[in-house]
Amino acid sequence: MASFPFSRKILIASILALLIASLPACVTSRKDFDRLRSQVYSQEQAQARLQERIDKLEAEMARTQPAQANSWAELNAMRSQLAAINGQMEDFRRAQETQGGASIDALNAKVQELERRNMFMASQLGVTFEEMPRMEAAPAAEGQEAAPQMTTAQPAPNAPAAEQPQAVQPAPATAEQPAAEVPGQELYQKALESFYAMKYKQAQTTWAEFVKGFPKDPLVPNAIFWQGECFFQLQDYANAVLTYQKVIEEHSKSNKYRPALLKQGISFYKLKKDQAGKLVLEDLIKKYPDSAEAKRAQAYLKEGK
Repeated sequence: MASFPFSRKILIASILALLIASLPACVTSRKDFDRLRSQVYSQEQAQARLQERIDKLEAEMARTQPAQANSWAELNAMRSQLAAINGQMEDFRRAQETQGGASIDALNAKVQELERRNMFMASQLGVTFEEMPRMEAAPAAEGQEAAPQMTTAQPAPNAPAAEQPQAVQPAPATAEQPAAEVPGQELYQKALESFYAMKYKQAQTTWAEFVKGFPKDPLVPNAIFWQGECFFQLQDYANAVLTYQKVIEEHSKSNKYRPALLKQGISFYKLKKDQAGKLVLEDLIKKYPDSAEAKRAQAYLKEGK
């Protein structure tokens, strides 16, 4: 910048020399001299404007250089972080390949068990499967079959752990008996699997055979209740009401007593017997106000179904 005045003098002198050289030898008049001086002044003004633009550009570059340097440093840092993440993902992928499909199979088994528990809880609390979103089957790994789509439900607020049809447990007197030798277990389990597969007619028939063949088994109340659930899912609400009534009348100490009251009340509503349904649900709320079934009954009444 300091050399500009000297450069300007040289430039002006050069321009004057060129102009003088281009003038005819006879240019000696005052008018010609004034014109020459005007041209020199114009050149000086243009040069000054050009230098002003250069000064502004240099100042702007001086201001932006630190920001550019910071941006470049941040970009390099992000590139380093991305490389580290890619490395971690590659390590995870290799670990999965080393473990084989065992861990994936275990996760699939857990997911299916959770789906099963949610299905049974939804059934007991009167959430129909058609109202629930369907879970998309996870893509099958190469060489494996895709897991079947299952209907899932969200547990009701404050609901206890899902109470599902239980596998037959040996009576205390035969506690040491091998599970395979427990009377009726195979039949009960068969009905359970049919219900899980949504084969409700088959499940109801199998549970009926269980009740008839093993009338003293402690799981008879459960088998009767789940027959009612089969009728409910088949939308045969009249038979559902009658089946739940057997649990209510004959097995009031059973853990299926409260669910039977709830589902009978809902079944009455499905049959357009609103007054009867309301009486049953209100009785449930009065007897067991803090239970999950009572809370579901309150919500059902509030929804005005």
